[in-house]
Amino acid sequence: MKTLSLDLTLATIQKLFQEGKCLTFSYQHIPAQLNYEMNLEYEFKQKYHLKKAWSLSNLATLAFDTYSQPFHFFSNGVLIHNFDPTKDNTPKLKKIERMLELHGYKIKEIYGPQTPFEYFIYDSFLRQINDFALLEYIPETHLEVIKLPDKKTFVQNCFAKGQVLLTSSKHSGIDPKVRDYIALLDDGSFYVSEDYSPKNPIKNPSIISHFMREYPNFYYLKRRYVPQDYLSALDEKAKSFDWYLPAQTAVDLKTSEREFSETALKEAGDYMQTLFNGRKCISITNPPIKEGDYKPEHDTYVLFDDGKLLISTALPNPADRFLIQSIEHCFQNLKLDVEYVDSYYIDLIYQEVAKVQKTAKEIYIEILKQKARALKKMLQIPHHEALELSAQIVGFKSWKDALSINEDNARYAIERENEKKKYALEKGKNPIEREYRLHLNNKC
Repeated sequence: MKTLSLDLTLATIQKLFQEGKCLTFSYQHIPAQLNYEMNLEYEFKQKYHLKKAWSLSNLATLAFDTYSQPFHFFSNGVLIHNFDPTKDNTPKLKKIERMLELHGYKIKEIYGPQTPFEYFIYDSFLRQINDFALLEYIPETHLEVIKLPDKKTFVQNCFAKGQVLLTSSKHSGIDPKVRDYIALLDDGSFYVSEDYSPKNPIKNPSIISHFMREYPNFYYLKRRYVPQDYLSALDEKAKSFDWYLPAQTAVDLKTSEREFSETALKEAGDYMQTLFNGRKCISITNPPIKEGDYKPEHDTYVLFDDGKLLISTALPNPADRFLIQSIEHCFQNLKLDVEYVDSYYIDLIYQEVAKVQKTAKEIYIEILKQKARALKKMLQIPHHEALELSAQIVGFKSWKDALSINEDNARYAIERENEKKKYALEKGKNPIEREYRLHLNNKC
């Protein structure tokens, strides 16, 4: 189907909304209690009837998880996109067509940019459509709470129309390691393990956004949080389809093709010897980034106490500039010496740092031990009970589970611990006593 031109005016937007409903606009700008991407189990823990529920829209049924979206679709079949006109966009349009068909819609007209200049104009036009929708539609009239279906029904619904589970498919190229916490289907349905909800204090929710940046060519509808065993059940069911790829086979296929020569390894070793000469890494834990600044991912940079800043060449532009700006705001007395290195260097450097400094995991375990000592004194309980309680208060089932936390989640958990302590002190409360009281309330 040929892409046509469109008169990009307010009158056109008004006409579009008169002739059809916009199904793809985002609710990100309205209050959280009306945002249907949230998992109400975490927002309303005290309201039993709302536990394990989703708040869904019967209007914006195809709203995306991120803004801005690459296209808008109206119920009368009109599709407006901002794809690069200098490239062949047929594969993208076929993906969209497949996604819409699985939801019961068919494309009748396609509008988009005809020249590189129009590409940016259409991007602005899509934002205007989204803003118009937020004014046009009243969320209270079409948001409803839906109980999370039982696991069997959930799995049946996910495959009812012939959907393909992209995170388990041999055609998608998605790393199989994500199957335990993410499920993405080709109709855009996007499910995330509730362990990675922003409300979980020990699992890093930014891992999900990292995944979405790693696979930007897929379409993600508003995410919904489900128990982890729901995702396992999806993968188990996927084994019955011919597009399924066993996890181990997928891992074997994705084994790194990089083969380092002895010369390359020697160069890397010599570089790191120079790098660690008298320097201390201060990015083992997340720096206290100020509100509104860019929050960097652990595997994109390394910062040393003398201002040496190594940034992965895989970090997209302008994210690298935002990273530098955030670090400058955070460490105002540090004169940065920026260097860009291949992404694999970042991993190698952190591996070497762990040999000479405490890791984030070690720092976090020490925080939990300090918490246990305070609980032991406060409650007059044995040390082993205090350790178990310390782990349970922050969200682990046991002290043994706490000891198994990985490095990335430890960085995030340290950050959350600092935030909780700061909040308690600002309120004039004892941080440990406050946490213990909240733990008792949540158990009730």
